[in-house]
Amino acid sequence: PRVCAEWGYANDRQPRRDSCYPALGSLLVKPFPFKSGAWFAGLGALLWAAAFLALADGRKGLLPLAACLVSAPMVFALERGNPIVHAAAASLLFVAWHDAEARWKRGVAYVALAVAAALKIVPAVLGVLVLGRARRLDGGTGSWWRTCRGDGGVLAALGALLFFVPFVWCGGCEGFAQWLRNAAENASAYVHSGAWGAVAIGRTARSVMLHVDVTQPWP
Repeated sequence: PRVCAEWGYANDRQPRRDSCYPALGSLLVKPFPFKSGAWFAGLGALLWAAAFLALADGRKGLLPLAACLVSAPMVFALERGNPIVHAAAASLLFVAWHDAEARWKRGVAYVALAVAAALKIVPAVLGVLVLGRARRLDGGTGSWWRTCRGDGGVLAALGALLFFVPFVWCGGCEGFAQWLRNAAENASAYVHSGAWGAVAIGRTARSVMLHVDVTQPWP
C-alpha cells in the first residue's frame, strides 16, 4: 500500500507485487507521506485492540491473542500496512458484534465487515454466511428477507463504495485499470507457481515411494 500511495497505481509498472491491493489501504498514507510506517502500525494496533475488547465482552483469556500484537511477524505486517492483518481485525470485530443486542454495535460490526471486504474480498463470505444463518433461523417470519434488504443492502453498498471511491485519489480510472492489470498479472503468477508447487509435491511422493535418495537438492 505504501508503494501505491507514493507512486500511484497508474505509474506502478511492477506487477506480481502487492501493487494489486485495492486503493483503500493506500489512502491511509495520503495525509501523512512519511515512510516510517508508524501511521499504518498505529492504526492497525488500535483496530486490533478494538477487536480484542469487543471479543472479550467481560471474558478473560485474551492475553495470548493480545501478545500476538507485539510479536515480530505482526509488528512487521502492521508496519508494512499489510491489508490482510487489517481485514482480519475488522472481521474479528464483525464476529464479536454482528449479533449484539445494541443496534450501534451491530452497525459498527457491519461497517467493519465492509472495510474488511474492501481491503480483501474473502471477508465478504462472512456476510453471506450470516445472512444464510438468518434464513435458517427465520421460521417463516420473513425476517430474513428484511435483514437482506436492510443490513445486507447497507453492507453491499458500503463495501462497493469503499472499494471504488478511493481510486479517485489513487489515479482515477487509469489507476483502476492499472489495478486490474496488476491483479490479472498476479493471478497468472499464482497459477504458475501453484503448478510448479504440484510438480515438487509429485517428485517428493515419487521419491518416497521408490526409496530414492533425496539428500542432494534437485537442480
